[in-house]
Amino acid sequence: KDVPADLNNEFQIVATLERANPSDSIIFKESISLDQLEDQSIVATSSPRRAAQVKLFNPSLEVCPVRGNIHTRIKKLQDDNFDALVIATAALDRLQLNLENVEKLDSSVMLPAATQAIIGIEVARDINLEKLEIIKSINHYETYFIASVERKIIKYLEGDCNSAIALMCKKVKDSVFEMNLRAFDNKSLKVEKIDISFIETELDKFYLEIFNKIEDLKIKELISN
Repeated sequence: KDVPADLNNEFQIVATLERANPSDSIIFKESISLDQLEDQSIVATSSPRRAAQVKLFNPSLEVCPVRGNIHTRIKKLQDDNFDALVIATAALDRLQLNLENVEKLDSSVMLPAATQAIIGIEVARDINLEKLEIIKSINHYETYFIASVERKIIKYLEGDCNSAIALMCKKVKDSVFEMNLRAFDNKSLKVEKIDISFIETELDKFYLEIFNKIEDLKIKELISN
């Protein structure tokens, strides 16, 4: 998710590993859940997407920025003056951090960022063909397809990892995918939603539909705030 949607022409993403759990998790100081956080509790996150969805869930909650790697952020939760911390579930899983007081957030509460929990392999366009085939041999096709779709939409929106955009594509049955998009104005907490199902072989038709909806809802103008 931290790779620019508009790559330098000298590079290309040629493979992805299978997507890990794309959800976000919230870690608390105490043994509670998100809906038990008291009004004016402070939730730490530097992501505009996460901040907007926290405020939409409970407008009385306060959001404060937090920086550093995963271990640093978790230490700050214990040492600093905030009550909860939002982190990607995949980060906790990959670091094998079996923490107490963790709640995995459903996508209805916290929709993830585009390509969250996907590891992509980026190479130079002039890579040796033999090496390229070796790299492609580890590609997970479904994840690669999903990542390509999510990245194309983010590119159309001119978004990046600092944009208040939540976006997830998932396979619901053979050749049928579902796309969920949430775009936020962090000032007014206005949100626009797009939910579309599409068939893999009708990708051009899907792009036309979702791009038209993006224009109709003026989502580019919304996220620019």
